[in-house]
Order: sequence, then C-alpha cells, then structure tokens
Amino acid sequence: MVRNIKNATEGLCLVDVHTHLEFLPNEDIAHRLHLTLLEEVEPLPWEETPAFLEKALSQADVDDAYVDIAQNVLSILLAAKTMVASLSPEQTISLPIIGTAHTPYKQIAPYQPQPENINDGKFYIQVEPRYVAATQALNTFSHFFVLSYLDKSLEPETTVRPPWKPSPPKQGYMVLWT
Repeated sequence: MVRNIKNATEGLCLVDVHTHLEFLPNEDIAHRLHLTLLEEVEPLPWEETPAFLEKALSQADVDDAYVDIAQNVLSILLAAKTMVASLSPEQTISLPIIGTAHTPYKQIAPYQPQPENINDGKFYIQVEPRYVAATQALNTFSHFFVLSYLDKSLEPETTVRPPWKPSPPKQGYMVLWT
C-alpha cells in the first residue's frame, strides 16, 4: 500500500509515506498510516483528475472492484463541485454547526425509530459548548425539532415508502445538496 501511494503521488509532489505499529485501546495491534507532504504543491486541475486516477490505478494493479469505487468517488466529487459552482450567492445560506448527532449506525439506519431499535446502542447529540445554554429546560417541552446535515450519508435515495401508510408505493422526495 505504501509503495502504491508513493507511486500515485510521483510527479505531483514529494510525500513521506510510512506506517508504524500502534496498540489500540483493546490491546490489538494496528498499523497507522502517515502521509506528510514534503513540499507545497498546486492542486491537480479537476479536468486532469480522471486521467491521473486511471494511471495511478493501473500502476497499482488493483482489483476491478477497487477501480470502480475510486472512479465512483471521483465522479461524485466532480458532480458536487459542478453543482456547487453553478449556485449563485442568492441560492446558498450558511448555518453554524451547533452540535454533532451520534448514533450506533455506520452504514444503514432505519428511516424511523421502531421499538425493536431500542437496544441498537447510544443515540445522543453533543452540543458545542457555546450553545449549551440554549438547551436549558428542553425537558419542559413536549416536542422539539432537530435540523441536521448528514455529512456522512451515501448516495441519497430519490424515492421512499412513507412510514405512515400501510404498504405504500414509493414516492419521490427532493434532497438539495450545497
């Protein structure tokens, strides 16, 4: 892996790539990967990234599945960049991050909480210290709404089955990314 990373960055920049052994909290041994740029470099122009990625993957001689993953990630990044570049300042807003929601789910989460999910793990919102005062007396309300930005979500679905209807057909909904 270290050799592949060095080969992939060759011609772009000088980089120190190495691993070292580390003990995890449960005493398992792990390899920690370190990448350190040894010089300031100009970013690769976006239009050159597909060809560069193809060359790097070819040199690394990786399996087709990894090639597909890398190419999909690049296409998602390019699409997001194009979409964001097309937005005018009037079409965007900025919101401060006031906390971080934590769940036990890493890949797929239930659309709506169900009684069978009660023992899935811990669910909580870690509020940034400067906003803690705003949470005082929250327990006196019957409801409150949490607006969230799902920064770790995968490709969004464009249709869902509404949970409030028995055996409903899928219906569309809109997700806007900025």
